[in-house]
Amino acid sequence: RQERALKMKKQWAAVVLAGGAGRRLGGKDKTKLAYREQESFLEHILKELQDFSPIYLSGHPGPSPQRTWLIADKLSGMGPMVGLWSVFSACGEDALLSVPCDMPYFSRDLASWLASAAEAFKADCLVCRDNVGRIHPLCGVYRRSCVPHMEACIREGKLSMRELLSRTETILLEPQKHGFPEYLFMNINTAEDLRLFYAHDPRNP
Repeated sequence: RQERALKMKKQWAAVVLAGGAGRRLGGKDKTKLAYREQESFLEHILKELQDFSPIYLSGHPGPSPQRTWLIADKLSGMGPMVGLWSVFSACGEDALLSVPCDMPYFSRDLASWLASAAEAFKADCLVCRDNVGRIHPLCGVYRRSCVPHMEACIREGKLSMRELLSRTETILLEPQKHGFPEYLFMNINTAEDLRLFYAHDPRNP
C-alpha cells in the first residue's frame, strides 16, 4: 500500500489535543464520545498512536489513560496553540506529532507517514491540507522552534493556529496524494457531524 511507503526511523512523541469545550456539541467531552466497537474517541486515537511514546494529553481533565501524561493548559480556555505551548513547556521533546481528539478516522499509517515526512523535511511545522485546499493545522508535526512564535502570538492575543503558521516555516502536506483517503480528515464538531459518523462508515461503502 502506498501509505506504508514512509516509515519512522526513530521514536516520536505525540500530543492529543483534548481541551476543546465542545460548545457546538452541547458541551460534551469529545474524548468520551462513543466510537464504534465499544471504545471512546480517545481510546481509538490512542490505539492508532501505539507506535509513539510518550503520548501527552493536552487540556484533558483526567484521569490519565495508560501510557499517557496529562498536561494542563497554562492559560485555560485559550485554544490549541496554548495547549501545544503548554506541552512544549512541560516536556523535553524537540518535536511532537499533533492529533485532535475529534478526528475519528485518524490512522496508525497516517501517524507514521507524518512523522516520516518530518524526518525528511526540517520545517518548523508540517500540517495537512486536504483535496479542496482546507488546512488542518491540528493534524501535523510541530517542532520546538515554534515556541518563540507561539509566545509572541499569545502576548499579542493572536491565538489562531493559522497565525502561527504564517509566522513559521511551514510545509503543507497532502497525504491524499500518497494513497490516503480524504475521510481521514473528518472532524466531529456538531451534533450533525456525530449523527453522520454513526450513520455511515466510509471505510465500508
